[in-house]
Amino acid sequence: TASWWNAGPQPGSDKGKVVLSIHTYRNGGAVGNELYEGGEPTLEAGDVIKLYDDLGSVACYEYTETQKILAVDYDPDSTIMVDSDGAPMVTIIVCWDFDKATEDWASRVFIYGKAV
Repeated sequence: TASWWNAGPQPGSDKGKVVLSIHTYRNGGAVGNELYEGGEPTLEAGDVIKLYDDLGSVACYEYTETQKILAVDYDPDSTIMVDSDGAPMVTIIVCWDFDKATEDWASRVFIYGKAV
């Protein structure tokens, strides 16, 4: 249900943001829709996000905040999504605000958690 961006830190790393992309469907029904239901985050401060690998290892992150950014305002040189050297975190990205006229998503939602 999620894809890991393998050019960044691995889940469980001791520094940097682990980047996951989770699908959102324009008519609902995807995990991304559930994480940002009705335009509001469904996670609450302190909720734990657990990432498992095929061998049964687990990396845990405590939800801290959600930030929505218009795609046109995203600065690829910022650390909003990618940060290989900062504190160990997870960043989950979901697309939001589907624009029927352009058939594209106008916003990205960044869901953050700190390593625990």
